[in-house]
Amino acid sequence: MHSKVKTPAAQQKIQQIAKDAPGATDIDDQTAVDTGAMANEPKQAAAPPPTVEKPMPQPIVIPAGTVLTVKVGQALSFTVSAPLTIKPAAQ
Repeated sequence: MHSKVKTPAAQQKIQQIAKDAPGATDIDDQTAVDTGAMANEPKQAAAPPPTVEKPMPQPIVIPAGTVLTVKVGQALSFTVSAPLTIKPAAQ
């Protein structure tokens, strides 16, 4: 076989067709990949990675009356717009 093909995949396809031909016993493969044709082919952009959605956090239900201790890594500021009543915890 004497020919020029555009891609290595095309070259492999031709070789496979020749090997599968009825009565083929020996193949003198002289096909070549035309690198000039490959350079003129438009480049295909790589596919972007699939978007993975992060699962939504599930709400945490804390029973009424549960004592929570909260530690924060920075100072908090707040404004009180109404009178504040603090009741001591029941012992």
